[in-house]
Amino acid sequence: MEEAENRKNRRLWYLNGDFDLDMAGESAPHLEAAVVEMSLWFMTVGDPQDRILLDCEAPDAYLDHLAGYRIPHPAPALPGEKYPDLTGHPWGWSARARERLVGLGADVRHPDLDVVSKVNARTFCYRVTAELGIGVPGARLLDDAGNLLRGEMDRNGPLVVKPMHGNAGRGLLLLPGGEWSQSQRACLAELADGGEPILVEPWLDRTGDISSRFDLAPDGAISHLQHHRTLSGSRGAFFGVILEPSGGSLQGWADRLDAAAEGVGRALHRTGYFGPVGIDSFEWRDRAGDPQLALAVDINARLPMSTIAYALQRKTGPDHHLLLRTMSAKKHRLPDDYRSWLSTLDELAYDPRTGTGVFLATPLFVFRHGKRQQPKRSLFCLLAPDKARLQDLYSRFIQRTSRSRHHSLP
Repeated sequence: MEEAENRKNRRLWYLNGDFDLDMAGESAPHLEAAVVEMSLWFMTVGDPQDRILLDCEAPDAYLDHLAGYRIPHPAPALPGEKYPDLTGHPWGWSARARERLVGLGADVRHPDLDVVSKVNARTFCYRVTAELGIGVPGARLLDDAGNLLRGEMDRNGPLVVKPMHGNAGRGLLLLPGGEWSQSQRACLAELADGGEPILVEPWLDRTGDISSRFDLAPDGAISHLQHHRTLSGSRGAFFGVILEPSGGSLQGWADRLDAAAEGVGRALHRTGYFGPVGIDSFEWRDRAGDPQLALAVDINARLPMSTIAYALQRKTGPDHHLLLRTMSAKKHRLPDDYRSWLSTLDELAYDPRTGTGVFLATPLFVFRHGKRQQPKRSLFCLLAPDKARLQDLYSRFIQRTSRSRHHSLP
């Protein structure tokens, strides 16, 4: 029975890192290499009965590396092969992702692509949170960025300006109070030329980032609802996930996070969406210093990056604290071979017997156009029995491998 169920649930995974660009109707040649390499980030998500569609070649040494850590993973899809018994699971549904998966013969089931584009736009998020009475207090939706440039609204800052589709090169614009620089005005002018609405939010004293994830069935049922802390830079760029057993420090917000997810799920269902969902929220301090919660400030109708963290936790042990951390090649040092990498980690290396330590979830190198190259970003996973030991492990890992001195967790 279990074997039959496994065959039924076989999947073809595909991390299409250009999903947000597709939604924005743009291309970004300078991001091409990073997008191609990101297709490897789902390698640790699937199971051995699955397959993964890669846009670059994973070296055998990398597959041996994962096997040495006893991390089950899917095999890469083979050129010329068809997979009619696999269900297609991209990071996000776009016309190009559908074409790639259909081309491999996968069973493809998804909501209407116009619906996917609609619910991933910040217009949808703003209207849903306004209806639910959540989101960022004081947020406003403007017809276009020209309203700001022409001074047609209060410009007392600082302000956060969000285009309709974010990530993958279309990030946030932070505007200080008072005069704006020439480059900031140029960014606003570029957004105004696009003719799309923009979301403008007051800058809040942000103290922590939280994300939620769940699956939305075609009948509107919500399953696998989970909340976790995330790490992001000052401009909102994601770089990490922290998983704590039994909810950890988020238990005080659990009821409000659950209610927000359920409200968003109802709105998505009414619009015709079904599939994976990610919601971003954040903690902030008001002027009195009291903690507040801004709920569902972004709605992502796709697989969130925490998919990787939860898959790794499932494979290594749900009772451990886990940190999944991305790091650019400019910020860390990697050797040329895996033996040297394990020597660098030494006692910090992941031990599958204890479920503790550090392992590299992405390759040391990939082959692209027949050339060997180091990825633009690497993905590291750190596991420890408790928060204190995770912090200690992270500090020693950063000191040993990073070009940065910052090594504290929230």
